[in-house]
Order: sequence, then structure tokens, then C-alpha cells
Amino acid sequence: MTIPIKGTVADQAQFAGKTLLVVEDEADLREPLVMIFEELGCKVFEASNGVEGFQIACRESLDLVISDIRMPGGDGIELLKNIKGRGGSTPIILITGFSPLSAQETAALGAAAILAKPFEVCDLEQAAARILAA
Repeated sequence: MTIPIKGTVADQAQFAGKTLLVVEDEADLREPLVMIFEELGCKVFEASNGVEGFQIACRESLDLVISDIRMPGGDGIELLKNIKGRGGSTPIILITGFSPLSAQETAALGAAAILAKPFEVCDLEQAAARILAA
């Protein structure tokens, strides 16, 4: 799945100096997301599955995690549980084409937001900006 990179609607000041982790197994989605948030002034780490993502989350101080749910090699729900299970307060946005859990169930696990694929980049930016401003 390829997402078009359009003009952003987010206020860049909300992102400046923030550290994000993008976890997505599809490189054609992960790489544009990384570029978008880097252009907004973020330091961005990337991982292709939940196991890699959790390793990064354990060693880096993150302001936000954006993760796909369904990925081989460790899914986003496992990543969410692992981060929250170790007492992490990092907010997590989940993105998915299909989720085995409802939005209420993911919120109960500690997800800050969930977006369905395909999504508009501006919707992700707005969710991230809202969460980072909180």
C-alpha cells in the first residue's frame, strides 16, 4: 500500500524535537511515514515488526509510537502490551486494515488512538499532534 505524500495540516511546532517510532511491516507505507514525521521536525526510529519495535522502545526515550497491528514477527497488540506491561507511558497509535479487537478493546489495553487503513496522512498527523500536545 502506497500513501501519497501531500501537504501537511499539522502545526510543525507541535512535532519539533519529538522522538517517534514507526512500526510497520510494509516498507512502502513505513518509509513515507518516517519521511513525513522527519519533515515535521521529529527524530524517527523505524521497525518492521513488534519485536524490533519493542527493542527500540526499551532503549530509547519515545514521545509516541505509531504501529500497525497485524505484522509477522510480532504484532502491534503485543507491542502495546509489552510497552504498557513494563510500565511505559508512551502513547501508542495503532493503524490497521483489519483488527481482531474493537476500538474500545484497544483503548482498554492503552492505545491512544486507532486508525483504519487506508487513512489520510492528515488524520494521522492530527491524531499525533493531539496526543503530543496532551
